[in-house]
Amino acid sequence: MANEEEKKDYRIITRDIAGKLNLDETYTFTWLLFKSDYETGESHVLRETLREVTGIKDVDTISKYTAKFEDLGFLRKEYNYRNNEGQLTTLVTYHVDIPKSNWIRFKNKKVCNFYFNTLITSTLHIKFTTKNNKLSYIQQTI
Repeated sequence: MANEEEKKDYRIITRDIAGKLNLDETYTFTWLLFKSDYETGESHVLRETLREVTGIKDVDTISKYTAKFEDLGFLRKEYNYRNNEGQLTTLVTYHVDIPKSNWIRFKNKKVCNFYFNTLITSTLHIKFTTKNNKLSYIQQTI
């Protein structure tokens, strides 16, 4: 079992993602994973925060991507409506699915500086590029 420090250092992503998301969607989903609790997958990250860390210019694009993740079963959204000084605000809690099998583990947030160059469904061949052309760790299970 991983210790607390190691849990902060990696996330698990489903292999079922292969071929279902484009590069920007995959990048956004990976950031959402790192902004989620390791064990529960729960995240209170704001769309604005995801927009900032991914470099995507439009918050509506983030909403479109998270709707697609939900449609594909990779997460579910929970809406919490609050009255904030007479103004109704909507907080979204994301519940990212943490797979029990058929997963890949990414170590270190540096992996979020990558672009997926190739993601082929049949072999799940993943090629990463980071700022220094190094990736800390990938583990696949079948």
